[in-house]
Amino acid sequence: MIFLKNNRRGGWLYIAIGFVLGMTLLLGVSFLGYKLLKYRHHLSRYSKVDPLMRPKKGFNVFVASSLEKVFKDGKTLTKPYFSPQAHLSAARNEYESFQVIVSNGPAELKSVAFDVSDLVDFKSVAKHKIAKEHISIRTIGYVPTKKPYYRVKFIGEWPDPLLAHKPIDMKSNDIQPFWITVYVPENTPPGLYSGNVGISTESTALEIPVQIEVFDFALPQESHLKTAFDFYGHILDIRYPGKSREEYAQLADQYIISMLKHRMNPILNVDPTSVKDMANVDRYRKMGLSNFSIGRKGGTFGNNWPEDDQKLEELLPLYRAYGETLASNDLIDRQYIYTWDEGEIGNPRVSKVASMIHRAYAKIKNMVCYHGIWDPKENPA
Repeated sequence: MIFLKNNRRGGWLYIAIGFVLGMTLLLGVSFLGYKLLKYRHHLSRYSKVDPLMRPKKGFNVFVASSLEKVFKDGKTLTKPYFSPQAHLSAARNEYESFQVIVSNGPAELKSVAFDVSDLVDFKSVAKHKIAKEHISIRTIGYVPTKKPYYRVKFIGEWPDPLLAHKPIDMKSNDIQPFWITVYVPENTPPGLYSGNVGISTESTALEIPVQIEVFDFALPQESHLKTAFDFYGHILDIRYPGKSREEYAQLADQYIISMLKHRMNPILNVDPTSVKDMANVDRYRKMGLSNFSIGRKGGTFGNNWPEDDQKLEELLPLYRAYGETLASNDLIDRQYIYTWDEGEIGNPRVSKVASMIHRAYAKIKNMVCYHGIWDPKENPA
């Protein structure tokens, strides 16, 4: 009995020790899981800065793809792949771009300027070429960003706008990317074309070799991929204050044409009953427009639908007229309404608006943009 009693005491001790160890292990695993989950949802830029970004003297010049985002501190969003020369490939009637990065050392650089040569197929008997008039150079600008409601990798000076190029001065230890775009005309023979991009300062000049392989087919003028890109033309007066109505109309037209050149369909929000708007649609279709939005309400305009159900229903005849006009002009398959932007999933107001449009004319399409992840089981409507 004494033996059993002592064994019982030892057993309770082992149980207590085991419980403590088990809880410690459980807490450790839970903490590790929390850290892994937090890391999984943490967004950040690529942590390392390429040595090319930090010259100890002089300056470095190198090539990055058009997919890279190069920040002022030398970091990128993902692991970068830099090169001393540019290698491109393109179909006829296609634009292809790359970046030239100038990374400055301790001294200032004065009058940094670019020039390009023709691109020549030296293997062809006729020495076919892509004239330098088809190559554009733009300076990449930076815009300050604020923390949005969604997760991002970086908040601060973000490389984004493509500005008209002119000679610039660079401060010490500055980084400046430049955007080079090559357009391959539709009649360009296939082959390997070579040339260079020249970079000069007040005291130095150098060249970066450029090669582009042109394939033996051309992209059609109209893209088969239907896209919807908005540029908020109705707020141009905020970005470009002090212009006349005619100047704003010309500026909007320039934006739209530039988007179409690069195979992006702008969200036009046209009035199908307007002769002027439909004339513009015909003109833009010749430049590649394959679909467009209609109406003056919806996502572009801050979801400006009437709050009152009766007033919403009063819009039904207007949208029926839109549908009938588009159908009579054989454009019903090329339209949509940007019905709602950045809506909460399950918002009943979105369903009411979309329902009104569908009842007005069943072939009018609704485009709704939500933020978050839509679960069709939770929100089947």
